[in-house]
Amino acid sequence: MPELEVGKYYKRVILDDATGEVVHTEQFRHSVMHTERNITVFYRKNEADPRTFLNVRLSAFPVLVDKLSCPLLGHAVMLASFMKYDGYLYQYENSRYPLEKDQLAELLGISRSTLSRNLNALERAEVLAPKKLVVYGKECNAYQMNPVFFYRGKYGRKGKAGTTAKVFTETIRGLYVESGAAKTGFFCKLLPYLDKELNVICSNPRRNSDYELAKPLGVVEIAEVTDTAVGRVTDYLRSMRYANKFAFAKLSAGVGTGRKIMFIMSPELAARTRGLPTDEIMKYFDTLEAA
Repeated sequence: MPELEVGKYYKRVILDDATGEVVHTEQFRHSVMHTERNITVFYRKNEADPRTFLNVRLSAFPVLVDKLSCPLLGHAVMLASFMKYDGYLYQYENSRYPLEKDQLAELLGISRSTLSRNLNALERAEVLAPKKLVVYGKECNAYQMNPVFFYRGKYGRKGKAGTTAKVFTETIRGLYVESGAAKTGFFCKLLPYLDKELNVICSNPRRNSDYELAKPLGVVEIAEVTDTAVGRVTDYLRSMRYANKFAFAKLSAGVGTGRKIMFIMSPELAARTRGLPTDEIMKYFDTLEAA
């Protein structure tokens, strides 16, 4: 993930997921201005969003972050991506029967013994709970996510706007598979700092954008809020990937003391605003090289 500077030209490279071969290249000029309000043109807010997502309650999330390590949080979010509106875990949206314990180890890519330890830890943290669920006369040993932290349902209901983040299920699973549980947990620890209108990681995510600009978090500040070593944060921000895209983009504008650096979270992974990301914003999360 290069640091993109306003006015400079970059080459966008798209690779084939299966072979790693270059299938497309194009040159573009980075034009995000010093004021991040210009990024709003990168969202199509008048179009319906067909993507499946789960809601993360940001007001309760700091409690969860204090309870769980990055790997455990990554496992929790991966499990939550399989929940339906009743909070129970199902392998597919149209599955009749909920997932049982033996199936979860395969989904998470971990051993049964590791699964047992993780489930026990998540139960103690009240993230999920084992439940008996009768489906078509069959009693199933299911798991239900705690709606205090995760829920499925309409986003932006009255009284909830600004307190939740949408995490898109298909892409967050891709992040988990490609980057691992620890990096996925690190990613989720930044959700409370995701700007409510843009995807900038900042210290004032609930700001009034009419009067206040976002105050981006730097590497050291991100290390502090995620309880992660600075060197590891630098590596995570630079290398985390899903489906041949980076999870973060690093943009800069200005020079000298006026230089401003912003880390932007991919809107394909999570967002706190409605609408679909445009190709213009998503190019910053592709493989880029200085032209």
